[in-house]
Amino acid sequence: MAGQEYAETCGIERWRGVAYCPGDPGAPYYERTGIGVRVDRLTGVYKNVARGVVALVFLCHPEGGQAQLSDESTAVEWLIPAEVINRMGTVFAIRVLDAIAEGESAVIRTHDGRVILD
Repeated sequence: MAGQEYAETCGIERWRGVAYCPGDPGAPYYERTGIGVRVDRLTGVYKNVARGVVALVFLCHPEGGQAQLSDESTAVEWLIPAEVINRMGTVFAIRVLDAIAEGESAVIRTHDGRVILD
């Protein structure tokens, strides 16, 4: 899963969690944890009304690489949905759960940084 951070731009810049390299669309992008991923589709648009930040979240599929830590991660783990709910804050867990849901369209949600408002 990937999302764009505040003050970042699309294109050669970095997606939150995924280094975006538009030169070869068939090549996997390498996530900050070292995992190569193929970006599938937009799964959600999430607006933090308290901060005025919008996150675009994409479903990604692993395609190689090797898990590694970075200055932004202290652990790399694969979680099942129940673990996501128990280990992540609500506004982040919903992004993962929306991404793995069977829906065909992206969801649009608003939150205040702690609670989903819609």
